[in-house]
Amino acid sequence: MELKIAKPVHRDQDRIFGELIAYSRLIFHICLGFSANLSDAEDLYQEVYLKAWSALASIKNQDSAKLWLLKIARNVSLDHLRRRRSGKRPLPESDFPLIERETPEKAAIRNEQEKVLKS
Repeated sequence: MELKIAKPVHRDQDRIFGELIAYSRLIFHICLGFSANLSDAEDLYQEVYLKAWSALASIKNQDSAKLWLLKIARNVSLDHLRRRRSGKRPLPESDFPLIERETPEKAAIRNEQEKVLKS
């Protein structure tokens, strides 16, 4: 018998993530401020929202979701600066097999489509 451990899912996960998307401009500007490079800022921005999506169940207080997201943006940006300063670059994407994953944006679109179909 195979034991599967399910990741806890916040009951309002989609709604909370939708609210976090409202801060996307602010998050992008934070990433751009740290990186001073448009291409890097775009990558950092995506990484922030991917990390937020995967850790969404860990939000204990929904009122502090914005602060939580800002901390993720700061930490991702600082990690980028540390890697750049130390000369370590992340592995190129070609070193990883292609894995089709649902992005937060795709999940939000899918959920909206499901809501429309149900109504």
